[in-house]
Amino acid sequence: MGIDVDALHQREQSVLFYEERFSRGYMDEWPLERKQRLRELLKDLSLPEYGRGLDFGCGNGVLTAVLAEALPKWTIEGTDVSETAIAHASTRSPECRFFVSRDDDVVAEPYDFVFTHHVLEHVYDLDRAWVALVRLLKPRAGMLHILPCGNEGSFEFRLCDLREDGINRERGNRFFFEDEGHLRRLCTEDLEQRATRHGFALRNEYYANQWYGAIDWITAGPLQFVRDVSDTSRAFDKSGKRSLNMLRRVLLAFGYARALIVEYGRIQSKQPKRLKHHAFLIGSTPAYLAAQWADRVLKRKVRREWMTQRGRREGSEMYLYFTRE
Repeated sequence: MGIDVDALHQREQSVLFYEERFSRGYMDEWPLERKQRLRELLKDLSLPEYGRGLDFGCGNGVLTAVLAEALPKWTIEGTDVSETAIAHASTRSPECRFFVSRDDDVVAEPYDFVFTHHVLEHVYDLDRAWVALVRLLKPRAGMLHILPCGNEGSFEFRLCDLREDGINRERGNRFFFEDEGHLRRLCTEDLEQRATRHGFALRNEYYANQWYGAIDWITAGPLQFVRDVSDTSRAFDKSGKRSLNMLRRVLLAFGYARALIVEYGRIQSKQPKRLKHHAFLIGSTPAYLAAQWADRVLKRKVRREWMTQRGRREGSEMYLYFTRE
């Protein structure tokens, strides 16, 4: 369902938009690597053994289940504006309580910890959402926010900075390739300022996708998306076009490799196979093996980047933990 981004700043339109999305299986699963990263982060936060936690904007409850697993002695609940998402989440994790969120939600017992995963870039009114988050927490509490990051220096920021349509300053600094549901791209300082006004301080900060992580997610999708993202015709000038062309070569190399892996797997699983299928498998096996090797190398580099570079703010995804004491 296409929609004007401005319309999503209205609650009614936003709810309709996500009801339709979740009815089609939107965000019905997350990669195992993402789930494992969340488990590691929760361990790093050294949360108490017991407590009450809320997955704010829980969607289908995929990561609510991870919270419940990682914090087995906690009471974990989830909330979202979409009734469809809440129904799906309740089926996925019947041991957790889920409820549809309203602007004026008041809970009988506030929470020790609130978690959001790729939510704050979607909410129709960030000021209102932030006040709601604070109201749901105990006087001494913490909140972990994971969301796209607009800090300068990341692979994606450089890519955008080379294009004439790269960053829309008039619409929340959105990058040109943003999901249509994204209303803004925030920086670390944006959230720090909001948190400080409500007595919260930034305690832990991590960043992903400085370089290899960005290449990984961009080339994981359709090859046409890779071509569109690196389109050199949208460069600012000749110098920018040369720089963009260098990034394009890197993206297309991995994009074609991954497209071959997908196609090889599709043909290999075909039954029965025709002569042209066997010919394709035989002829493309050397390239397929090379593509698999490149894919494994990239995955290792993504993991190493996260382990060794996550303290660098030049990432396009941020993980910020705030506490109020």
